[in-house]
Amino acid sequence: MDFDSNSVENDREIQEQQMEFRSIYYSDFSNRDKIKKRLHDPIKRFSQRHHLLLVEPKNGGMNHSFHSGSHSLVALFMNRSAKAAVASIDIREAPAPKICFIFLTLFKNIQSF
Repeated sequence: MDFDSNSVENDREIQEQQMEFRSIYYSDFSNRDKIKKRLHDPIKRFSQRHHLLLVEPKNGGMNHSFHSGSHSLVALFMNRSAKAAVASIDIREAPAPKICFIFLTLFKNIQSF
């Protein structure tokens, strides 16, 4: 049986990101601008590590941000072959581990599009 050190490293990264998203989720969600700023860096760092491009809208706003008047978190990512994926999560109903799972599954699988 082959031992894949890359998968061990990827698992470690996923665990780190789960902790990071968990800490973000349990913070104060009453200030949407503060949350957008706190989400921006960890999402950006993780996407860079996995060679993904965060697709920014032309108006300069963050695409991984809250829709006005809602609690949905939306992220759009593209891999190097320009295949896109979108994740949308209702943070009022989804527990932190589910948010982590959706994002991390997206990050992990987008490269195989």
